Amino acid sequence: MKRLQKICFVLMLIIFPSVHAGSCFGKPGDFDDCLIKAKQGDARAQYALGWIYRGNKDIPNDVTKDYEESVKWYRKAAEQGHAKSQTWLGAMYDMGLGVNKDNKEANKWYRKAADQNDTLAQLRLGSHYFNGRGVPKDVNEAEKWFRRTVANGDARNQYNLGWRYAEGRSVSQDYKEALIWYRESANQGYALAQYHLALSYKKGNGTKQDDVMAYAWMLVAAESDKSYREDKDRYALELTSSQRQKGMEIEKEIHGSISKTEL
Repeated sequence: MKRLQKICFVLMLIIFPSVHAGSCFGKPGDFDDCLIKAKQGDARAQYALGWIYRGNKDIPNDVTKDYEESVKWYRKAAEQGHAKSQTWLGAMYDMGLGVNKDNKEANKWYRKAADQNDTLAQLRLGSHYFNGRGVPKDVNEAEKWFRRTVANGDARNQYNLGWRYAEGRSVSQDYKEALIWYRESANQGYALAQYHLALSYKKGNGTKQDDVMAYAWMLVAAESDKSYREDKDRYALELTSSQRQKGMEIEKEIHGSISKTEL
């Protein structure tokens, strides 16, 4: 259950990223100042108002959730080219909040944001192509957009792409491809990817089954995240002393490689 919660948390970070609308409130007068800026054409303030009116956390006490008002401010910012506003305007059309549900209109705004490398927009556009929502079903086009999410080398996005391939989520299941992206992410020190790389070796998913390599990567994961220590100890009990020693030697090599990558 803890592992599932970690995976869900990572996906939520990608799908519902932080907005930093705090500049619009926090002390008396902040929201009014933000409203003035938004009316003057400040796209960031308009985006923040869209986020606030959508009813997200920290909404000022005197502001009522209003989807139509949210759409209004997202649209003003989106029309100025603000990528996150384009994404969320697309999402409002996608979900039918404050506007009539319209997948084609959603995709129009997702694409504008995706072309600016907004990860959420790329994920949603890829999902729509995979499922044929508002566009002809096209698995290759879906995969193209999912791959765009890792173009900047972000370890979390690399892990997410690996997870999609491993689980067959909006892409064809491919353990070898999953292994590639788990490794890319793991080599940047991303604990959840290190854990799943260990599982891949343990189960022989996308690679030859190898208990020693599984143990080595679980040692690395446990070093990055203490919650994996029980898994590390469990793996150790299944090995001979010579296998454990070999695993620890490999772990040192991995850590050396990760350190060089970070430099």
